[in-house]
Amino acid sequence: MRKIIFILFLFAAAGTFAQSFSFEDATVPAQWTTSASGNLSISTEHYKEGVQSLCWTTTGTATLTSTFTSFIASTGNSAYLQIYSPVITSDTLTVEFLYNTTVKKKAIYLINYKGWHEFNRAYTEYASTLSSSVTSVRFTLKPTSATVSRKIYFDAVEFNHTSDTERIIGSHWVLDKKYFNATADTSSLSIFANPVDIPVTTPTTQELADLTTLRNLLKRVPTAGSTTDLDAAKAYVNSLNIVRNTDGSVSGNPIDCSAATLTDAFMTDIANKVEILAAAAQTDNATKILFQNFVDHLLDQGISEGCNFRTFSNSYTTCKVVPAAWLDALPVCTDAQKTEVLKLVKWFSFYGTLYYPQSNYLSNLVSDIIYLFTPHMLGIALNQTTDAEAVREMKAFKRYMDRNTEYVPGGGDILKPDGTGFHHNTHYNNYMYAYRTWIQYIYYLKGTQFKINADAYQRLKKAIISDYIMSILDTGDSRYFANTLAGRKPFDIVTQFSKALFDNLIAIGTDCMGKQDDEIASAYNYFFKTTKYSAPVQKYEGFYQFNYSPTGIYRKKNWVATMHAPTSKFWGSEIYDNTNRFGRYQSHGALEIMYSGSLTANGYPSSGTASGGWDWNVVPGATVVQYVSWQEMMPYKSVTGRFDQYTLTKNFSGALSFGDCGMFATDFDQTDKWSSSAFTATNLVFKKSVYAFDNLLISVGSSITSSGTYSTSMLTTTNLFQCLNPATIGNTVLNGNTISLPYNSTVSTAADNWIITPQGTGYFIPKGNDALNIKFDNQTTPVYTGADYAAPATTLPAVKAYLNHGVKPSAKSYSFVVVPGTTIAEMQTLSAQMANGGGSVYQILSQSSTYHALWYKPTNIYAYSFFGAASNVTAGIVKSVSTECLLMDKYDATLNRHSFAVCNPNLQPQTDNVYGWVASQTQTTITLSGEWKAQSQVPGVTFNTPANAQTLVTVNLYNGEPVYFGILPLNDVATHNPMSDSIWVDFNCTDSFLKVSLAESLQHAASLQIYDTNGKMLVSKQINPGELVTETDVTPLKSGIYFCRVDDGNRYKTFKFHL
Repeated sequence: MRKIIFILFLFAAAGTFAQSFSFEDATVPAQWTTSASGNLSISTEHYKEGVQSLCWTTTGTATLTSTFTSFIASTGNSAYLQIYSPVITSDTLTVEFLYNTTVKKKAIYLINYKGWHEFNRAYTEYASTLSSSVTSVRFTLKPTSATVSRKIYFDAVEFNHTSDTERIIGSHWVLDKKYFNATADTSSLSIFANPVDIPVTTPTTQELADLTTLRNLLKRVPTAGSTTDLDAAKAYVNSLNIVRNTDGSVSGNPIDCSAATLTDAFMTDIANKVEILAAAAQTDNATKILFQNFVDHLLDQGISEGCNFRTFSNSYTTCKVVPAAWLDALPVCTDAQKTEVLKLVKWFSFYGTLYYPQSNYLSNLVSDIIYLFTPHMLGIALNQTTDAEAVREMKAFKRYMDRNTEYVPGGGDILKPDGTGFHHNTHYNNYMYAYRTWIQYIYYLKGTQFKINADAYQRLKKAIISDYIMSILDTGDSRYFANTLAGRKPFDIVTQFSKALFDNLIAIGTDCMGKQDDEIASAYNYFFKTTKYSAPVQKYEGFYQFNYSPTGIYRKKNWVATMHAPTSKFWGSEIYDNTNRFGRYQSHGALEIMYSGSLTANGYPSSGTASGGWDWNVVPGATVVQYVSWQEMMPYKSVTGRFDQYTLTKNFSGALSFGDCGMFATDFDQTDKWSSSAFTATNLVFKKSVYAFDNLLISVGSSITSSGTYSTSMLTTTNLFQCLNPATIGNTVLNGNTISLPYNSTVSTAADNWIITPQGTGYFIPKGNDALNIKFDNQTTPVYTGADYAAPATTLPAVKAYLNHGVKPSAKSYSFVVVPGTTIAEMQTLSAQMANGGGSVYQILSQSSTYHALWYKPTNIYAYSFFGAASNVTAGIVKSVSTECLLMDKYDATLNRHSFAVCNPNLQPQTDNVYGWVASQTQTTITLSGEWKAQSQVPGVTFNTPANAQTLVTVNLYNGEPVYFGILPLNDVATHNPMSDSIWVDFNCTDSFLKVSLAESLQHAASLQIYDTNGKMLVSKQINPGELVTETDVTPLKSGIYFCRVDDGNRYKTFKFHL
């Protein structure tokens, strides 16, 4: 088409396009000349447009020059031409753009392909980006052989071509890669350029056997199409008029291989035709000839390595279908075709990611590549045309599988030290379907020389267990996590893994460890409520912290409580065009209680598409400014426009686990902008904390303030719960009385109140809170896409409750207690026990803007949420802290000893050029009343000599991980003797594993940490009740001295070991 347009304009305005050449005349244009060693001719053998091209035949180094009317090479124009090579070489073509005799720009073009490729390069993509006049172009061929005769063909030449907005910079530009600017798509070229750093060696007998096993297991077979599809494929190929030239090459109707043409749809259609023909060719020789001619013509036309096509990881169907179809056709390809098809599939399947250098592979890990391209990568590796190359590629693939399990700093994909999985710069459970592909393909490698390393398995195991910790129990695969973790997919919150894959992971562990890994087997038994595996009983109940989320999980029996809030680095909700349009409050300090069972049994919509009827303002546990207009609640008041809900400046949000109990806190300031104002600002700020003890979650809030020009009809509230279709689930009880539809009441908070939801979650609301609003009625709301925001189409009965802080409040506060899985009788008893400010159960000691503090009386634990440095603290023995932190202190009055847990969920993000940001260390000093000493040595914890009846303890905190230490009176003669604890815990270490053995089952979960000599925590894990032996893989650790510390909440032991 480009040539047709050119010819038309040539006749219309002769001379206007003097820098363009069509080669459709009978003779070589006079403007083209070659050096003495070369010859020029017009050829009909190969052509890209029209039916002819210019053929340059030469031997050795030679030059070819094209002269024309002067033009300005500047911003907005480029040199475009098609160049054909009959053979793959390492020859280079130096292309110089001259003004008279002065070289103004120079390109190095690598002829590393067979067939047509385009030279399409803007004049700003050279060493000199300055505008200049150009009067001629000189091509200098520098062949690798000085004696071999060489042909190169040129067609569709436009030296003054308007720059294309769509281009993929091909593999033939690898020598000039550095000159392409930011507007050029060099991503595929950059991956292609990664050096292959694993040599080809002679395969071992076992490697060859494993190669055969895997090839048989994953044999490629083309899928047949319908008769209609096969006929259409044949008709298309026949329409190309493909013929064989005398040298065996092909020619036929040109295929436009511009980036604008090689779309997802076009390439999917071509790939489907290739596979359908391949399937038919297996039993029909005529179709086989047609198929092989078609493949050769596609490769010849430029649908080959370096072509103008790349896959984008958000085009899931294309990414799955196109590479797979080509690979499935391999059995019908000739050997030469197999080589080129494999190179083509490598080009658009991110295959070069297997060879990222040591220096930057970590920053290039992406969960979508694991999910979409792992099958293609393994297919490419296994189907190399020689066994030696296949073994080399399998080694690279195995290394890639290992590398993907490594912990990536900052917001990069995929895994984090706390076990969370990242995508889009945040913990994102919904995108961890990558785990499915990951485990599936690692499972294939089991028992071979290409299996993953033990340390890679340990990290992947932690990620899978973490995913399940966040989810409800189920015997199969209908398990859900909290909607606050949904990202942009509200109520599509099913756990992205499966029972079958969990079985596979156990088999992988057995293969890696040389025996059954009891930790993962026990986890399987617990999460699927079975005894399938013979392993110690291990209950994943208690409190878990995930400060790369940031999330706290408290789980017992059949329920899971999830606490979640954003920071300036971790968004709380993701809003796209026509997706999650009302989701901004998804994580505003949410506290969700979910039970085993369906989403509807939990009072939620059955899915995101069925989300109409849900009041998007009333996210359980969240503090919000309730919208009265659905349009106002959408970013930009529209169904389109991106918005991610971060905080404005705050990064203090997260959790602290202390065995069976724990706490969560957030310091929140809302941003209303995403590059520009997305909402009418409400300037909402608040501080909240949640304390989890003995099936209770005590929620405390303060500093609740909102302001701005928004409507005075918009209330600021802290939500308790919301339940759709409550009558189908159970009764709603207020202070012992069942309420029914319709009910709309502002309940006096002059006295204590308590509620039980239809699911059986109790809420105790102490007197003195802001007004309690309870509504049980039909409500009409839009679906998550926003499509019906103007006239919502769904009405459903719902019951909901929230604390009403009023309009544009200042410095408001609240407190309430959540009691999952309770009954009327239990709530009546508990409410009496918690009367008068917590009664015999708890006491709020501080609810200020500086810190929250709570005393949980049954276990004598003081818990603190310090939102910054604090002095003159009047709760417990803590008198001051030098930085923000979460702190818990358990006091043993009999022994006069304290056990502490401390962390800083603020990861202290520092700007980083590679990862965007990275976590940094915090050092906090805790001042304690009294003279104390350490119960045992803890790396990173330093005790200063007591003075003035005070003791200063300095703790190094990093990555949001907890640090545990204990104190006893300075004059206590029963100084801790590590040897005396041998009756309860013992250590044994090899260069591969650290084995911790307990003498008896623990009543509560214990913690295990490994530190280096600088006090940096390298490993943190939990030892659960019933788990008598814990093995920790230490192969990732470098040679040196380390400390392992085990803490069961009452006792500590630190063990020094050397690797």
